Amino acid sequence: MTITERPAGRSTCWRCLRPQSMCVCGSLPSLATATEVVILQHPREHRHPFNTARLVALSLQRARLCVAHGGFAEDMHCPVDVPADAAVLFPHPQALDLAALPPAERPSTLVVLDGTWAQAKKLYRMNGWLHGLRHLRLFPSDKSNYRIRAEPQDDYLSTVEATIQALQLLEPDNAALRGLLAAFDGMIDRQIAHVVSLGRQHRIRRSKLREDRRLSPLLAEDNLLVCYGESAVVGDDCKLPRELLQWTCARVTTGEIFEVLVAPRQQFPSALHLQQMELSGERLAAAGDLAAARAAFVAFAGPRPVLTAWTPSTLQTGVSLLGEAVPTLRLKVPYTNLKGARAGYLEQALQQEGLAAPPLPVQGRAARRLGNALAMARWLRERRLAEG
Repeated sequence: MTITERPAGRSTCWRCLRPQSMCVCGSLPSLATATEVVILQHPREHRHPFNTARLVALSLQRARLCVAHGGFAEDMHCPVDVPADAAVLFPHPQALDLAALPPAERPSTLVVLDGTWAQAKKLYRMNGWLHGLRHLRLFPSDKSNYRIRAEPQDDYLSTVEATIQALQLLEPDNAALRGLLAAFDGMIDRQIAHVVSLGRQHRIRRSKLREDRRLSPLLAEDNLLVCYGESAVVGDDCKLPRELLQWTCARVTTGEIFEVLVAPRQQFPSALHLQQMELSGERLAAAGDLAAARAAFVAFAGPRPVLTAWTPSTLQTGVSLLGEAVPTLRLKVPYTNLKGARAGYLEQALQQEGLAAPPLPVQGRAARRLGNALAMARWLRERRLAEG
């Protein structure tokens, strides 16, 4: 990316385009990555003072920021020269889960769309060259920390958060990537402090208060159930409710396992999606309906269950299956409180603590993911019981 130097004396930093009082250039790292990042930016985001794509472009040595100006036609068609193995980060219904991508299939170049969700969809629609690339997507385990500009959904991330999470999955050994997120958090804190000093606190989206740093007493419950589910997008609209395809559960104290497949009611998952989930299409087609799955899970759960999982969406699914309000615990909260720092993906937390998932008699990738959650739940439960 080429940046034209501007005259001195301006109140706005010419590099990050933020007011001098909120300039973050001094805290930005210079990161080397094996993966090249190409950011295709909506023109309305280019001059926005709180645009996070500029942080990525200024911090990553192998980053290109391409603004889709569109010329007189204003169609925002902006072809970019990328390698044949490049992939675009976009939540298409048939996009591959980046966390499950084998190392041999990782792209050399990652294309990221920058703008509001509506702007990103328009960029994607008007740039047909993107449609021929491999599509990858993230399944964030936590809400965006971008408290300055509210995201339309809990699982939406800012450009810098999405890029860094993707790079952490593509380059798990690159510890330097955390430096950019630290700079991002610093930018948020500076902006909030600046607005508060102007007496405009009502415009800031405040952070959710943390639970007590003492481990939750729910971890000590006898009927603690760890859950994981697989679902599919119905049609091409990512905003529609997802359809449950597989539901798995493990009782922490005894190791009892529950698994049920649910036959799709509307649209059968694609062969690519089945491959991602590592599920058999024949078994899925022969499975029972959602009512039968719900009845079986209620019977397994028993009296006074406590549901736990790494992601809130899994917990919501479990509560809906039981059909009643039950205590729930997101494993990421006690782990974050215990460590006194932000946690990333569950796999990263397990690696940091030297934990291994137990083998489970469950179909597909759910065996690994449920096993990961079970290992974390048992580890946290041991520490809770040690507290007394």
